[in-house]
Amino acid sequence: MNKNIYLLGALALCGISNANLVVNGGFENPATSNWGLFSTITGWTSEGPKIEIGRGTVYEVTGFEALNVMELDSTANAKVSQTINLAAGQYDLSFLYAKRKNGTSNKPANTSDFDVLWNGSSIFMTSPASFAMTSQSLVVTALAGENKLTFEGKGTSDSFGAIIDDVQLNASPVPEPASIAALAIGAFGLIRRRQVKK
Repeated sequence: MNKNIYLLGALALCGISNANLVVNGGFENPATSNWGLFSTITGWTSEGPKIEIGRGTVYEVTGFEALNVMELDSTANAKVSQTINLAAGQYDLSFLYAKRKNGTSNKPANTSDFDVLWNGSSIFMTSPASFAMTSQSLVVTALAGENKLTFEGKGTSDSFGAIIDDVQLNASPVPEPASIAALAIGAFGLIRRRQVKK
């Protein structure tokens, strides 16, 4: 076997990137100066009421990722989905969520309830209590081909829903940078030892 294969394999691992597989997971496209209702936005479609996205400051939440966020109760409880083509296996799903602050002081406690579905099955349901974004991480199992990720408002349908941001789906597991560096150094050392023995 070619002695360089060890080094090439290690260096190839260094090129692995854990890119987000969700399109427009931060809801930054389209850009907004305030908020708006959309039938579709880049990467996402609605299965009912229009998709509402707007500046995080409009909803008076904190800890959002960039400028825009998505609310899960536009003119009524929204059901917003993205279909993602994947290889079979396990993936890390993460997102931020919060309770909308602006306008909710007299709303029912469950006004911000929402559900997360993967291929039609509920994998996470909660009733946000904080106006600060909370990070949630889940492991999902993908089928080979199309997989559907859905966020659905489940609280009182009153146009004051949960706030979602920074949705990410990444291949799992991915080697840590330190592990990759150690592997590359080890492979290089193995090649050097083989050369010395000649």
